[in-house]
Amino acid sequence: MWFPVVMAVIFPATLILAADLPIFHKISVRNKCKLDFTMIVPTRGIFTMDPLAVKGEFIIYGDFNNVTAYASVGDTSECGLWEDVATGPCTTAVFTLNNGRSTGHIDLIPPRKYNHSLRMIMTNRVSKVACASSNCTTAFRKAGDKKGVEIEDPGDFTGIVLQFCY
Repeated sequence: MWFPVVMAVIFPATLILAADLPIFHKISVRNKCKLDFTMIVPTRGIFTMDPLAVKGEFIIYGDFNNVTAYASVGDTSECGLWEDVATGPCTTAVFTLNNGRSTGHIDLIPPRKYNHSLRMIMTNRVSKVACASSNCTTAFRKAGDKKGVEIEDPGDFTGIVLQFCY
């Protein structure tokens, strides 16, 4: 007797909520380096993980419109994430997450240098790139470089997995 009344209220409410879901992107971090993890997403904030935390999940609401996120492990002052001027070794993940076009690549453009292995995986289409040694051929090594590998995902709600010291 009450079931039709309850369904008449719940079903339309569910449709309204589903239609108004915000755009979000999940960033999953796997850090086996036992070093601090830092990620900067302009207009969204600075995200960190304790060196003893192996796994972390970050949910970012909205697209990264005209901004690029940077993530690395180790000393953030050496990585140059704050001023984009590195002073020491730092394998850096660079990515954007936008519905319709998300991209990512590994940045070893000087003064950044290799310090830890890094694998990046887009979650929707499973596009991935990895750099496991200082002479990997997948990383970008100079500005305007076309020799590095850029991963891309044209889907909506794309997330990314960053694996350091995998």
